[in-house]
Amino acid sequence: MVKKPAFKLLAQGKDITNKINANLISLSFDDKAKDESDEISLSLNGLFKRANFGDKLELYLGFEGSLYKCGTFSLNSFSKNYSSKTTDIKATAINFASNIKNKKSRTWADTNLGDIALKIAKENNLLAKTNTASKAYIKHELQNNISDIEFIYTLCAKYGFLACIKEQTLIIIEQKQAAQDGIKGGTSQVGGIKYSLDISELSDLNISVKNRNDYSGVKLSYQDIEQGLIKSVLSGNDKGCVYELKIAGVKNESEALNLANAKLNALNKGSYEGSFSMIGKNIKAGASLEISGIDEKAIFSIKDVRHDFSLSGYTISVNFEG
Repeated sequence: MVKKPAFKLLAQGKDITNKINANLISLSFDDKAKDESDEISLSLNGLFKRANFGDKLELYLGFEGSLYKCGTFSLNSFSKNYSSKTTDIKATAINFASNIKNKKSRTWADTNLGDIALKIAKENNLLAKTNTASKAYIKHELQNNISDIEFIYTLCAKYGFLACIKEQTLIIIEQKQAAQDGIKGGTSQVGGIKYSLDISELSDLNISVKNRNDYSGVKLSYQDIEQGLIKSVLSGNDKGCVYELKIAGVKNESEALNLANAKLNALNKGSYEGSFSMIGKNIKAGASLEISGIDEKAIFSIKDVRHDFSLSGYTISVNFEG
């Protein structure tokens, strides 16, 4: 029996599914692991009255009898084509009608990544899940004429963490942990959410392999100001190719090791890049992925997932790396 694609859409808590369904041309949901806001787009027959920017939309996708929540989004773009008599609507996980995109200049000193995230979240009316981010000590960072969201994304990448906004929640979490686990507050499952798929389920599977240096470790040297000594830490091991790095202004060994870990992860990431499409499925960006039936026995990380829905079908397109 073929399952019929289905969706549900709430606007400010009110179910508008039937009205949208009667005029739907297409609906898409872009799920990003980091650095960009999740987004939903709707194309409708008819000229609709614009709602207020920032109004909340809740989207559910799936098949009849089995829907899952994609997220809560804020209305960000509304356009009408008076010639074709159609309306296009876009909503984002980040409420760009708020002050979160305003540029700021300030100094952060003697703090940690978790406390910075909590302050930024509070200032922008967001919840926060910081998990282990408090262990990333920060001696001095300058937020120089950039927005809070750009600053926190850049800062997290520097210290080896992932930042994203989902369900009106600023999530700061270690790279190895899935962003979706961060929403639930889960930290016990090593590696976060993991999907195991078979090649027979996938269409247009493509995997490219880059010829990159395979670093076994990163040696970071820094000056211990209190002792007046040059010290070093090693992330990984020195049995292979070791990348050497010197950084000033590091307070202690713990901070140095966090920076070294982040650099090693960045150096060895991206040897694999791939993509595939398949019938609509609740696959989350930021999760781990294993594909059986292929030569590569790697565990991949899902970069982004695009969900395309229409009355004739529901498919997803996935980009991943490893």
